[in-house]
Amino acid sequence: MDFALSDEQLQLQAMVRDFAAREIAPHVRAWDESSHFPIDVIRQLGRLGLMGTIFPAEYGGPGLGYIEYVLAVEELSRVDGSVGIIVAAHTSLAANHIFVAGSEDQRRRYLPKLASGEQIGAWALTEPRSGSDAGAARRTAALTSVMRAVSAVGGPAGMVIVAAVAGLLLGATRDPGSRSWCRQ
Repeated sequence: MDFALSDEQLQLQAMVRDFAAREIAPHVRAWDESSHFPIDVIRQLGRLGLMGTIFPAEYGGPGLGYIEYVLAVEELSRVDGSVGIIVAAHTSLAANHIFVAGSEDQRRRYLPKLASGEQIGAWALTEPRSGSDAGAARRTAALTSVMRAVSAVGGPAGMVIVAAVAGLLLGATRDPGSRSWCRQ
């Protein structure tokens, strides 16, 4: 079995490495010291297809695979771990939950904006008593007639990565009538 990267994967790796060196590296210290969220860089990553690497073109992504996704996150993280985790949390925790468990309508409505970086996705899982253990989460969901949306009740999320800049927030809740997770 050949584990060597393809020419296309090597080109992607070099492109992301060059981008990170040019657009991120000169600013890392200042961003860290000022707690700056690099929204302009995140938008650029979206235009490069790196905010939705794993999603097919029909949902606004470039249709690449997980190897390409990991290469991009690795190269970004080599320069600034914060930028790497922003991309990883956005892609894996927010957008991928819609891709895997969302309805077709939800995929078409939300994924193009997430894949392009127009919107940043956030994921609310952590709770004060359960940490990041999804199986121990206690929040439940209730359909509210006023907003016509599912609202989380029964406790706040303890930490939500990129919540301050998120255009879309997803959360894990339990269906109060069963032991299963809500999938609406």
